[in-house]
Amino acid sequence: MYSLGMVLAEDGRLTEVLWDGLAFKNSMAIGHQVMAVNGMAFNGERLKDAIRAAQKTSARIELIVKSGDRYRTISIDYRDGLRYPRLERDAGKPARLDQILTPRK
Repeated sequence: MYSLGMVLAEDGRLTEVLWDGLAFKNSMAIGHQVMAVNGMAFNGERLKDAIRAAQKTSARIELIVKSGDRYRTISIDYRDGLRYPRLERDAGKPARLDQILTPRK
């Protein structure tokens, strides 16, 4: 979700699209199906490998996407690698989570 702006099922179907993310900007929608990544049949690991590889080269990530009976090729220029959200503590505020998780006496 946080890299290309979409969540895919195991078969390549889009189950979520991030508003104003790369998938959204390339007219991808829930229900579309990614059939191939860089010319090879889709699987999740292959897509992750393509995202990692794009970080080190100037190559775009090419997806063949099926929508109903139509196929189209989408070329995505993305270089930020795999991104995942993580919590970061704000030093200027109390550590509420630490307070919640502290064992009671």
